[in-house]
Amino acid sequence: MNKFFVAEEHQHLPQLSPTPDSQASLSDALDLLSLCNLVILSNALDPRTYSYASRNDIERTKLNQAYDCNDITFQERLSICHCHGICLDMLRWFRAHYVCKKDNEEVDLISIYLVQQCRNISRYKFRVQRAKIPSTDGCTEANLSKQIRAALALDDKSLALWNKSGRHWKDDALREENDRSWWNDSLYLEEPERYTVICARSRGQWEAKDVSYEKAGMTELDCKYMSGQTERCNLERESLATLVLPQSKMCRKK
Repeated sequence: MNKFFVAEEHQHLPQLSPTPDSQASLSDALDLLSLCNLVILSNALDPRTYSYASRNDIERTKLNQAYDCNDITFQERLSICHCHGICLDMLRWFRAHYVCKKDNEEVDLISIYLVQQCRNISRYKFRVQRAKIPSTDGCTEANLSKQIRAALALDDKSLALWNKSGRHWKDDALREENDRSWWNDSLYLEEPERYTVICARSRGQWEAKDVSYEKAGMTELDCKYMSGQTERCNLERESLATLVLPQSKMCRKK
């Protein structure tokens, strides 16, 4: 890195120790994971995901329910899937090179951190909705939960942890209504002093997956959207054919 950049130019990059068996900076590791989490949850956090079906338009609502159509453009949605894929590969790289421990017991920090953030975002949305505080049009607690689960499904370990513990966030939110000492909207890792990150010596060779980032980063909702776009294109092609073919026959007769 220093061969190409002076120190000031890469101060923003995580300083993860490359020396095997040495302790890395938890703060820098969380910086990397925070970036990946933000990208992975980009659809869930984007107001345009919910605004499409919030205009009291029956046709738009049907398209949203059937194909997850929204106000994010087709090209940008492909770009988001590509970014998902890149971040998933970065997380695979992290798992291959670092051991994370909580109280000296090995844990999967990636899934713990992502599920914690999803849980706190969901709890916050739940309280806002219960208090009838105005928020993004169409972003109900149910719609947000659907988007969060689709994002978590991109990583098997994160989805497994969510199914085991994270999805019970509503119980915590109901308890917090009566006891505000439980309120915790922080998106930072809970009890960070209990965690350590160590550069692994024997995690084996890491290789990027031989698959397009775009394809690897598609959530189940993205797949529904792409299926809808394919159907739309096929219908438009058939419709165009019914207009063009009769005219071409008439031209040949002349």
